[in-house]
Amino acid sequence: MQIDDEKFKKLKESTRELYYSTESVYCPFFGEQVFFTSDGYQHLFHKGQRNERLRTKEDQYVRMKLFKLVPKLLRESKIVQEHQVKKTFVPVVHNHRDEQVLRDVNYWGFLGIIDGRRIKVVVRKIGNGKLCYRSVVPKWKYGNQILNYVRDLDNE
Repeated sequence: MQIDDEKFKKLKESTRELYYSTESVYCPFFGEQVFFTSDGYQHLFHKGQRNERLRTKEDQYVRMKLFKLVPKLLRESKIVQEHQVKKTFVPVVHNHRDEQVLRDVNYWGFLGIIDGRRIKVVVRKIGNGKLCYRSVVPKWKYGNQILNYVRDLDNE
């Protein structure tokens, strides 16, 4: 997929505006708000536990295009399809120092078809913290190829 640089830049700016205008969304499954933090925004462009590796331009493009569906899926989700708990070292500030502390990290995956797109939205909670949006994932893939999105996302 060839992505025009100017089109990519405009999409990135509009996604940024949408993301930061969405402070939180009420999710009926949890019965509480899911917050949109800067960590979730960075995860659109980077991957890994600590967002350390840059995603490909195509992957970033697809995730930005799909992000507008995330709030709607979370607002309508009453059932979770995936749940995972991991013990992970997370950075915390203690006595003005950065430290790594072992915490339970919960991940929930919500799958749904929104506006003809099958997506998965991941919500994360570190320890007793707040629920936060973590990721949006296209769910129609064949190997490394994203079948449902590559061609038809440009027609929106």
